[in-house]
Amino acid sequence: LTDKPKSSNPPLETKPHSHSVIPSNPSDHSSIPANAEINKTKLENEIQTFFESYSLLPSDLVSMATDLDSVFTSNQPSLDTYRILKEESWQLQSILNRVAFQRDVIQTCALQLIHRIQSYHNPDCEIVMRNYVAKRLIEKGMESTEPTVCMSFSFLLAELASLDPLFVNMIMGQLYKQCPQIRLEVPESGALSAEKFESVMMKHSMVIRLFAGLFLMNSRSFPIEFAWKWIPLFVQLADCTHFLEAPQNLEAFLETCGFLLQRDGARFAKLLKHINEITIPSLSDVPSFTSGSIARLKILVSDG
Repeated sequence: LTDKPKSSNPPLETKPHSHSVIPSNPSDHSSIPANAEINKTKLENEIQTFFESYSLLPSDLVSMATDLDSVFTSNQPSLDTYRILKEESWQLQSILNRVAFQRDVIQTCALQLIHRIQSYHNPDCEIVMRNYVAKRLIEKGMESTEPTVCMSFSFLLAELASLDPLFVNMIMGQLYKQCPQIRLEVPESGALSAEKFESVMMKHSMVIRLFAGLFLMNSRSFPIEFAWKWIPLFVQLADCTHFLEAPQNLEAFLETCGFLLQRDGARFAKLLKHINEITIPSLSDVPSFTSGSIARLKILVSDG
């Protein structure tokens, strides 16, 4: 993590903040309150401080992603730029369709995409198409039903960010947009039927796998310390609100990058202990909604 002016920072690099409440000791700023009673206002302040310590807030990146997405929904075929971008989106889509779960194929796809985007020699077109690629890859991962398929898209996103740092903002903007849990907000799912809830929960969990996979493949653009700051806040959010998707979300994140977190043995053991003794007992065990995901999470943290 490096200190740079805000205007040049990718979202996963810290900027100076004299009022930051995140301790400088890395073993401290991932701690979770031992008691089950969490002050909601204090938690909201901690989440705000966490995101403020990075260059752009989730709301800023979501707004950026929404604005860039609107280029393809404005439906203005009379504009030459619109026609060119629409045609280019099909060219890029043909490359995206070749993604497979082999590292060499992923690297080849990344190089082809970067080369295609840089060939425009137009900064405005380049930023629109970076966003388009990030959006399509995240949608493909979100729509997949197998974690291994989802991970292939995460690895390609990480590879793109390693080749072109400007992809980092695009990727994070689309992740924040597609999944409120990643921006540490509670999803609205209380009024959904069991079938609809299962569909939404699966999509959100796949987006979390995409997010977690970035730390595995590109630790320079997506440092593990960001994950270590994010996960205790997510756990506190689950403890505080008991939202129904929490067990499946935790399972997805820990399954994906748990072994990376495990390198810090003491901190990881403390995290699992908290989830096992405080988080899981507080979760809402609702048949047809959460019973299965809670049971799997129990096994996962016990084995960890």
